[in-house]
Amino acid sequence: MEYDKKVFQNNVYFLRHKSGLSQARFGEKIGISQHLVSVYETGDNPNPTMETLVSLSRYANTSIEAILTLNLEDNVFNFGTRRTSAGDFEYSHFEGMTYYVYYLQERLPVQFYRGFLSLDEKYDREHLFLHGTVTTGHTYDCKMVIEGNNTVYLYGTEINLSRRFHIGLYYPDFREEIKYRAGLGILTRIDRRKHFVGMRVALSVDALDIDDVEISNRLKQFLTEGAGNGQLSINRDKDDEFREWVQRLY
Repeated sequence: MEYDKKVFQNNVYFLRHKSGLSQARFGEKIGISQHLVSVYETGDNPNPTMETLVSLSRYANTSIEAILTLNLEDNVFNFGTRRTSAGDFEYSHFEGMTYYVYYLQERLPVQFYRGFLSLDEKYDREHLFLHGTVTTGHTYDCKMVIEGNNTVYLYGTEINLSRRFHIGLYYPDFREEIKYRAGLGILTRIDRRKHFVGMRVALSVDALDIDDVEISNRLKQFLTEGAGNGQLSINRDKDDEFREWVQRLY
């Protein structure tokens, strides 16, 4: 999923005007200040927080993905389509887990980066998200939200607030009571210069030996195959193939 700044701004403006509210009153409804509403509607760099996205999606009764990527004014059918919040069963797939996070640097020569994602043992008291930490070249506080049966979002903010990232995992398997062990996703990073960088990312409970040429080449294929020309989609078949490959390795 790619975050479209203009789409987000238009959606905040549309939701407020659809309700006939002032910026101050709308801010009260979703729990932010009038100044932030103004920034979200017209600012150069809105960068909404996780709490704001959850509040907006609840207010519009739609998904976080719709808030970030769809022009709601042109897609009014998306209102009321938010799926039920995840419960104990879904979050149990991630609680207390630590993952290796693999991705490729954007510039040549292409090489792997590896980071770590650690998730808490229990979600917050309001059952909205699971807290965690991502460590790559920087350390991020993150929150994980599960939407329905096919989407997991991770939102991270660097400790000094200069960088943010978003990871979407689109095909977690909740059909069996097992821990989530591996999968592919989309990583969108906002750097210090407020540039948006999108790339594929792989998560695995087991460490992949990226010094092994065969493993390195196969992982590189998963992270780049079909990802050219701005295409960063993940399909279920490719996610299943990656998961099975990791299982065969270990």
